[in-house]
Amino acid sequence: MHVHRVAHVGDDDLHVPVERLVVQRDAAHPGEDGSLKRAVVLLAVGLVAGCSSPAGSVATRGVDVTLSAPPPPVIEPRATDDDAGARHAEEQHATGEPALPPACPREPPLELESPPWASNDALLGMVADPSKRVGSASIGRAARGALYGGVELAESEGIVHAGGYAWGTANSVRALERAVRQVRACFPDTPRLFVGDLSREHGGWLGPHASHQAGLDADVGYFYVGPPLWYQRATAKNLDVPRTRLVLKTLIEGGNVEMIFIDRSVQNLLRRQPNEPTSDDLLDETWFEGPLRREAIIRHAWGHATHFHVRFKDPDATALGERLVQLLPAAHPLRRVFPGTAKR
Repeated sequence: MHVHRVAHVGDDDLHVPVERLVVQRDAAHPGEDGSLKRAVVLLAVGLVAGCSSPAGSVATRGVDVTLSAPPPPVIEPRATDDDAGARHAEEQHATGEPALPPACPREPPLELESPPWASNDALLGMVADPSKRVGSASIGRAARGALYGGVELAESEGIVHAGGYAWGTANSVRALERAVRQVRACFPDTPRLFVGDLSREHGGWLGPHASHQAGLDADVGYFYVGPPLWYQRATAKNLDVPRTRLVLKTLIEGGNVEMIFIDRSVQNLLRRQPNEPTSDDLLDETWFEGPLRREAIIRHAWGHATHFHVRFKDPDATALGERLVQLLPAAHPLRRVFPGTAKR
């Protein structure tokens, strides 16, 4: 490579001294010729940029190289919420799975309903008067119980019934509704979630379930990639992991979940993956059952690869149920007749 000095740049009467590299091909570097010649032109453009004329001509051994003024600098616009939303949409389209948006409003804490305290006599009078609101009472056990003062989980823009019975304690129903609202707040295009059986209006046996008798159990579908489905086996290809994680996370953080039954194969899809970065959107690892965590919230149960089963805890409803059993023999969970209701 040889360096030659060019005396001046001709631009009308303006003479600007510059340095120009004239490259002669070297047999030892056959690939440099084209790239370095392009570098020469770029160097010349940069040196002439200060001239007042928008264009100039460099005279070099009888060859004129026309130089244009460099384009104005590009100023990148500041990122906006719309830009963030566009990036989120691109990411969802590219991966086939929705990712949690940069920010989404969080649902307020779950407000648990506490039945009004009343003396035994007042409580008896309230139960005898159907117009009085006593509150929800979970009587007996999940596999041998009854429900008094239950609330029906209504279908909505976010929930569709997949079972025939959707009655539970007021706090159980509120927790389900809150979790679905949270998912829809973070993913506005979320399809409706299928929710299966909770309990009968007054509890009691509900086949083919072994439990679901006292208003504290609910079968809930998973979110899937694509159209909403019910009772489809969740796999790595069809499970909507971000939405399913969020509905579970919201339920658990609500504070009134005792346990959730999920098939181990689905648990493995919902846990943090080997190359997945840490984030607040992941489920807490201590929530999953393990050799040293037999009493964890998320537990394996055969038959729950198509849906998950959530068991709520409602101390106030359970306490009210215990009082009713003591006061009203007819309220015993083994009886098919409950005070103030018709025979079923």
